[in-house]
Amino acid sequence: MQKYFWLMPALVLSFAASIAAAENREVVINYEDPHGVALALAILPHSEQLPPWMQAEAKSGTGNNIGQIALTAGSDDGDGGQHTKYLFAFQSGDKSGGAAGTSELKLDLGRGQDVEVQLSSDALPDLPVCEPTPNPQLPCRISDLSRDLLAVELRHASNLAGNLRNLMTAHGLVMDDLAAKRILAVLDTGNSIQHVDFVGLVRGKDEILSAPDAASVFVVRLRRNGELSIVERNRDSNVGASDFKFSFEE
Repeated sequence: MQKYFWLMPALVLSFAASIAAAENREVVINYEDPHGVALALAILPHSEQLPPWMQAEAKSGTGNNIGQIALTAGSDDGDGGQHTKYLFAFQSGDKSGGAAGTSELKLDLGRGQDVEVQLSSDALPDLPVCEPTPNPQLPCRISDLSRDLLAVELRHASNLAGNLRNLMTAHGLVMDDLAAKRILAVLDTGNSIQHVDFVGLVRGKDEILSAPDAASVFVVRLRRNGELSIVERNRDSNVGASDFKFSFEE
């Protein structure tokens, strides 16, 4: 009987966790669709540089749907840097409405990395979805999950960069050029994004990290309604080598 009472709290906690998991789930976009990550990371801090046709597409109609976006072969920058190139096609297939000005976007992310987006009239929906491998067959479409995230960013692009700067100033943060970047999306039961955490995008000015490429505990959170905030994502536990003992050491 005593064993039964010891198990009950664990069962209750497990059941509650299962209910929570059924309501929302967290997805690492770097694993699900690594080929949409570069564009999502580029837009947030540089949203003020986006051409009108990119923002108009996300604001047209209802919801956050946008046209197809494909990854294609990038040109060599000649300096060993990383150049990522995307093709962007309107839902209607007609680019005449919002394509005033240049039909290309180039964002310099620093440290030899840049992202390019080119307006396209090609039939991008006919392309296969990019496989989550380092070298997929090109060109290929990014996933619906990445498109959903980009639609949120584009829909609120006019405010994102400025709000991010204000948050960084208020919390004493700087952009982090060294940390490994991850994008964590929380999805509801309909696979719609509720919020997204950008890990490794910023760090505290005086924050001490365990390694040069380690990510800060400060994370930029983007909600579906365009609201930005700074949250802390700490490890569940800090386990050191001294916490483990072999049987012969006891």
